[in-house]
Amino acid sequence: MQDFALSVVLFIFFFCFYAWLITPSEASRKKFNPSSDMLQNTDVVQVNRGNDTRTIESIDPNDLLSEKIKILNLVQIRKLASKLREKGILSSGTKLSGRGIGKEFLCGIVSDRISTNYAVILEVANQVLNEV
Repeated sequence: MQDFALSVVLFIFFFCFYAWLITPSEASRKKFNPSSDMLQNTDVVQVNRGNDTRTIESIDPNDLLSEKIKILNLVQIRKLASKLREKGILSSGTKLSGRGIGKEFLCGIVSDRISTNYAVILEVANQVLNEV
Protein backbone atom coordinates (compact mmCIF):
# COMPACT_ATOMS: atom_id res chain seq x y z
CA MET A 1 0.00 0.00 0.00
CA GLN A 2 2.87 2.35 0.76
CA ASP A 3 4.36 1.74 -2.69
CA PHE A 4 1.08 2.75 -4.30
CA ALA A 5 0.82 5.92 -2.19
CA LEU A 6 4.42 6.84 -2.99
CA SER A 7 3.81 6.33 -6.71
CA VAL A 8 0.69 8.53 -6.59
CA VAL A 9 2.57 11.29 -4.77
CA LEU A 10 5.47 11.11 -7.22
CA PHE A 11 3.07 11.10 -10.17
CA ILE A 12 1.32 14.22 -8.87
CA PHE A 13 4.65 15.93 -8.20
CA PHE A 14 6.08 15.20 -11.66
CA PHE A 15 2.79 16.05 -13.36
CA CYS A 16 2.71 19.46 -11.64
CA PHE A 17 6.35 20.05 -12.55
CA TYR A 18 5.69 19.08 -16.19
CA ALA A 19 2.61 21.33 -16.35
CA TRP A 20 4.64 24.20 -14.89
CA LEU A 21 7.31 23.72 -17.58
CA ILE A 22 4.95 23.69 -20.55
CA THR A 23 2.55 26.41 -19.40
CA PRO A 24 3.37 29.66 -21.20
CA SER A 25 4.39 32.47 -18.94
CA GLU A 26 2.65 35.82 -18.82
CA ALA A 27 5.49 37.46 -20.76
CA SER A 28 5.20 35.01 -23.66
CA ARG A 29 1.43 35.53 -23.91
CA LYS A 30 1.84 39.29 -24.20
CA LYS A 31 2.03 40.23 -27.86
CA PHE A 32 4.80 42.58 -28.88
CA ASN A 33 3.48 45.72 -30.54
CA PRO A 34 6.41 47.85 -31.74
CA SER A 35 4.22 50.75 -32.87
CA SER A 36 2.76 51.30 -29.40
CA ASP A 37 6.25 50.99 -27.91
CA MET A 38 7.50 53.64 -30.34
CA LEU A 39 4.62 55.95 -29.46
CA GLN A 40 5.40 55.68 -25.76
CA ASN A 41 9.11 56.40 -26.25
CA THR A 42 8.82 59.52 -28.42
CA ASP A 43 9.52 62.91 -26.93
CA VAL A 44 6.82 65.53 -27.42
CA VAL A 45 7.92 69.13 -27.82
CA GLN A 46 5.42 71.99 -27.69
CA VAL A 47 5.90 75.01 -29.91
CA ASN A 48 4.06 78.19 -28.92
CA ARG A 49 3.28 80.84 -31.53
CA GLY A 50 0.92 83.32 -30.04
CA ASN A 51 -2.40 81.53 -29.62
CA ASP A 52 -1.34 78.59 -31.81
CA THR A 53 0.06 75.65 -29.82
CA ARG A 54 1.26 72.59 -31.75
CA THR A 55 3.00 69.41 -30.69
CA ILE A 56 5.91 68.08 -32.69
CA GLU A 57 7.28 64.61 -32.07
CA SER A 58 11.04 64.36 -32.22
CA ILE A 59 11.65 61.08 -34.01
CA ASP A 60 15.01 59.37 -34.25
CA PRO A 61 16.23 59.42 -37.89
CA ASN A 62 17.36 55.80 -37.52
CA ASP A 63 13.73 54.80 -36.95
CA LEU A 64 12.66 56.66 -40.08
CA LEU A 65 15.27 54.88 -42.18
CA SER A 66 14.26 51.54 -40.67
CA GLU A 67 10.66 52.19 -41.66
CA LYS A 68 11.79 53.21 -45.15
CA ILE A 69 13.70 49.93 -45.48
CA LYS A 70 10.69 47.88 -44.34
CA ILE A 71 8.62 49.43 -47.16
CA LEU A 72 10.94 47.98 -49.82
CA ASN A 73 9.91 44.76 -51.53
CA LEU A 74 12.12 41.66 -51.58
CA VAL A 75 13.87 42.50 -54.87
CA GLN A 76 14.64 46.05 -53.73
CA ILE A 77 15.95 44.96 -50.33
CA ARG A 78 18.19 42.40 -52.07
CA LYS A 79 19.55 45.16 -54.33
CA LEU A 80 20.14 47.36 -51.30
CA ALA A 81 21.92 44.57 -49.43
CA SER A 82 24.10 43.67 -52.43
CA LYS A 83 25.12 47.32 -52.91
CA LEU A 84 25.96 47.55 -49.21
CA ARG A 85 28.01 44.37 -49.54
CA GLU A 86 29.88 45.92 -52.49
CA LYS A 87 30.66 48.98 -50.34
CA GLY A 88 31.95 46.76 -47.53
CA ILE A 89 29.22 47.50 -45.01
CA LEU A 90 27.95 43.92 -45.10
CA SER A 91 30.47 41.10 -44.96
CA SER A 92 31.24 39.29 -48.19
CA GLY A 93 30.16 35.98 -46.66
CA THR A 94 26.62 37.18 -46.01
CA LYS A 95 24.12 35.16 -48.05
CA LEU A 96 21.57 37.47 -49.67
CA SER A 97 19.46 35.12 -51.77
CA GLY A 98 18.32 31.54 -51.80
CA ARG A 99 16.15 29.30 -49.72
CA GLY A 100 15.29 30.73 -46.31
CA ILE A 101 16.55 34.25 -47.04
CA GLY A 102 13.46 36.41 -46.77
CA LYS A 103 12.63 40.07 -46.55
CA GLU A 104 12.55 40.11 -42.73
CA PHE A 105 16.03 38.60 -42.51
CA LEU A 106 17.51 41.12 -44.96
CA CYS A 107 15.72 44.04 -43.27
CA GLY A 108 17.16 42.91 -39.96
CA ILE A 109 20.70 42.74 -41.33
CA VAL A 110 20.49 46.21 -42.89
CA SER A 111 18.72 47.73 -39.87
CA ASP A 112 21.49 46.49 -37.58
CA ARG A 113 24.03 48.54 -39.58
CA ILE A 114 22.01 51.80 -39.60
CA SER A 115 23.49 53.21 -36.41
CA THR A 116 27.07 52.96 -37.70
CA ASN A 117 26.59 53.68 -41.43
CA TYR A 118 23.51 55.92 -41.58
CA ALA A 119 24.59 58.21 -44.44
CA VAL A 120 25.72 55.42 -46.77
CA ILE A 121 22.61 53.32 -46.17
CA LEU A 122 20.36 56.34 -46.72
CA GLU A 123 22.12 57.14 -50.00
CA VAL A 124 21.91 53.56 -51.27
CA ALA A 125 18.27 53.21 -50.17
CA ASN A 126 17.36 56.36 -52.09
CA GLN A 127 19.17 55.00 -55.17
CA VAL A 128 17.25 51.74 -54.97
CA LEU A 129 13.94 53.57 -54.54
CA ASN A 130 14.66 55.85 -57.50
CA GLU A 131 15.55 52.94 -59.83
CA VAL A 132 11.87 52.08 -60.31
